Amino acid sequence: MDKKLSNKKIIASASVLIVILLALFFVYHNFFPKGTEGEKNITVTVITPDHDPTEIKIKTNAEFLRQALDEKNLVQGTMYGDFLMVEEVNGIKAEEGWWWSLTKEGLMLETGVDSTPILDGDHYEFTLTEIN
Repeated sequence: MDKKLSNKKIIASASVLIVILLALFFVYHNFFPKGTEGEKNITVTVITPDHDPTEIKIKTNAEFLRQALDEKNLVQGTMYGDFLMVEEVNGIKAEEGWWWSLTKEGLMLETGVDSTPILDGDHYEFTLTEIN
């Protein structure tokens, strides 16, 4: 009797796990940012405390920001899983105690360079920011 009960618990647990995985796939597939095909013109401004802002125009067919930045070799960093932690922008490295803040038209993004979809006319800013 205990063996049948144990098997039912395993089957029920596996069923719940499958439902959870399907729900996560649905959320990812329907709500994760998507890129768009086609040619785009975007602007990236690099802002540091020691220099005047540098504006870089990029003409690209990339769907995500990282692809466009890589075309111009603008960012370097360390990979954490599938995501790049930006440590250097346009040849300027963030030293200890500093980091690169990424914004779009002045607003902080909720995505990183790898998962930020781009549209024609977008304007992004990388600002070298001191950690408080």
